[in-house]
Amino acid sequence: MMLFTNLIILLNDMSKKEFYRNGLIALGLLFAFIAGSFYYYFTETDILKSKIARLNKQRISIKKLLEEHTKNSFNRKEIDTILTEEKDFRILNFFETTLKETDLSTALKGNLEPTESVFISKQYAESKLIASFKQITMQQIYTLLEALQKKSRIYIKEITLVKTKGATVDATITIATLKPLGENESVK
Repeated sequence: MMLFTNLIILLNDMSKKEFYRNGLIALGLLFAFIAGSFYYYFTETDILKSKIARLNKQRISIKKLLEEHTKNSFNRKEIDTILTEEKDFRILNFFETTLKETDLSTALKGNLEPTESVFISKQYAESKLIASFKQITMQQIYTLLEALQKKSRIYIKEITLVKTKGATVDATITIATLKPLGENESVK
């Protein structure tokens, strides 16, 4: 209370000119304090926002990696199960049988030759087969793809269609399968 009384006495003893000058200085200091506080608040907020955004991106990438790892471990189990069901599977024999069932043996252009196995991981090698067809209809392609899709052991890697005269197309289909690497085989 005494401090407040002393301040009132000090203000009463000042001239009008000193009062305005000291009042402007006090207002200037107050304005500078408020401006500095806002500046500090907003710069700190921006820094924190950028840190949060960076952490969120890292969290999302880690989440994707974890999901991919979980999916891959699930896929490995599924793949191992499929591979153990048919140890003697041959992609060429399967495809020739499928062509006979779908009546597409006559539309085949050239011979069927499976490519060499390519090592895709420490556990699996991939065998591919490329087949080219001349002047087949979209219905025949659909029938072939449907028959191929029924076999879980193989997957379709690539399909190329080239429009020909009429309602037919030339098609090249690449299918592949995985095979487990034996103990004596290794990735080169």
